[in-house]
Amino acid sequence: MTNTSGSTTPAGWYPDPAGSANLRWWDGATWTAHLAPPPTPAPTATPVFQASATQPIADQGFATAGTEPYLPFQSSWNQSTQANGYGGSSEGEFAQPGQWNTPGAWLLAFSALIRIAAFAAVGIAFVATGSFSGGIATSGATATVFGLYAGISVVVLLIELLFATSDRRRLRSWGYLQTASVWWVLLDPVIYLILRAVYIWREVRHGIAPMITYIAVTIGSIVVLSVGLAVFIPIFVAANGGTGASYATQFTADLQKGLDQNGGNYTVTCPPTIPTTIGARFSCTATDTATNTAHTLSIEIIQGTNGQPSTKLLSVDPPITK
Repeated sequence: MTNTSGSTTPAGWYPDPAGSANLRWWDGATWTAHLAPPPTPAPTATPVFQASATQPIADQGFATAGTEPYLPFQSSWNQSTQANGYGGSSEGEFAQPGQWNTPGAWLLAFSALIRIAAFAAVGIAFVATGSFSGGIATSGATATVFGLYAGISVVVLLIELLFATSDRRRLRSWGYLQTASVWWVLLDPVIYLILRAVYIWREVRHGIAPMITYIAVTIGSIVVLSVGLAVFIPIFVAANGGTGASYATQFTADLQKGLDQNGGNYTVTCPPTIPTTIGARFSCTATDTATNTAHTLSIEIIQGTNGQPSTKLLSVDPPITK
């Protein structure tokens, strides 16, 4: 802070540039973290009127405290006290912000739980509505999930911006000279919390707890979600016939029915687990009950017209002539 002539402003207490109601100590070169309440204005004294030479005091209706002339109170707030430092000359006696953790910061620290809970709710609804066919998500269901995911992401982001804004306003009101921009939340809340912790630590050597909490909650949520998916997905896919015995049984029955419609009588055997990955291949055996001839059918999983996996017969060895 310099004046118009370019010389450095003397050290002293000045209105806080951070916008708080306190005063902040300028050490002659830069603003410090030390704060002080504003001085109490000196009381205004009512002057005592003197009686005129021609009329007694009592007749004028005024009272007097004595014959001494009135002297206004001297303010305890003057240039000398500013130069020496408010409340003492030792920097250790200066005031500093006494708080650093706000409700907004703690809500932001646990915001990862909001995101995890919202996505879990979408997943449960996705499963409950029967959006899987043969263990594979239908194209319409996939589009719905992506839409819900995007919508939830926007809502959670707005909530996180609200938390960060509340936190920043509270810190400014407490007198912190520098605070993190709330727009860092657009990249990730952890960036905002890291910068917040750096700025607060510089002034009061505190304020890192929300940052550590957010990191711990995020890592813990990822671990729990990963373990849950690893356990849940195989159970769900098997229960819905994605690669389980029920799907293989249905496929085998359909294949045998198709062969029998050509006038033959076949016994078809397929693997107990049918793959659903596009491009995967497997083989089934069709035995002609009349000639006891075994035919090997090579089959490939392809993308169907409806977006679901379908099958393609690659070869039959030996060929079926009927």
